[in-house]
Amino acid sequence: MKTITQAQRQQFKDSGVLHLPQLLDDASLQLARAAYEWSLSNPGRGATNLTQGAPGTFYGDLANPKCFPAYEAVNNKTILPQIISQLWDKPEVWFLYEQVFLKVGDVNEMAKRTPWHQDLPYLPIEGMDLAVAWISLESLDKQASLEFVVGSGQIIKGLDVAIPGMVVGDKKDVNVPCDQAYGQKNPDARQAVPREQIPAEIPVEVGTQLQMQTPQGQVVPVTVAEVSETEVTLDANHPLAGQDLNFAIEVVGIDAA
Repeated sequence: MKTITQAQRQQFKDSGVLHLPQLLDDASLQLARAAYEWSLSNPGRGATNLTQGAPGTFYGDLANPKCFPAYEAVNNKTILPQIISQLWDKPEVWFLYEQVFLKVGDVNEMAKRTPWHQDLPYLPIEGMDLAVAWISLESLDKQASLEFVVGSGQIIKGLDVAIPGMVVGDKKDVNVPCDQAYGQKNPDARQAVPREQIPAEIPVEVGTQLQMQTPQGQVVPVTVAEVSETEVTLDANHPLAGQDLNFAIEVVGIDAA
């Protein structure tokens, strides 16, 4: 089974998006397509033709309360739950609801882009442990790639200032100093905790990512930095703090915000 790396887990936490090409084998894709076909044949109350007047077909449906038996095989016989469990670094994974799209252009024009391609939250749900597994049943080209709004604050400052002025087709290698990425390491963000205060079922190996709650109720991600017989040192610095970062950027499309 595919194993999620620490770098991939951090990318998911930082950007909210993780691309895992060819994650599902043919048998799993067949299960996903069967569930998808069930949704097309059994529209729920949320089924609708979206963006009226657009070329071709754009149909969507979500949260059909009758969908659970149809999606049981996807949830129980594929590796999706295990992958999401690894992303969260927690054993519990619950299936909330399904969402499907059927999007086809006409003979003269491609289907238009949609507001689901954005870097802002779509689901009205809060919390750290939320994942939407988008499964493409057909091949996608660059025109269907993820989009973000320049200046939205959803990416690090060094990239936000490097991209304006680029045009479609431009490629650029960008070095982002740590002050424009995740900042310098703050020594005050490290805290030693008596080992007996950490429940026995919580792993405390170096590199393990945990969550702490401040007195104000804010959840703060921390990393186990050091472990001794009596103490566990937790580090609330971002794992990439203090590091200069290198990016290879290619602009594949630009739309007005």
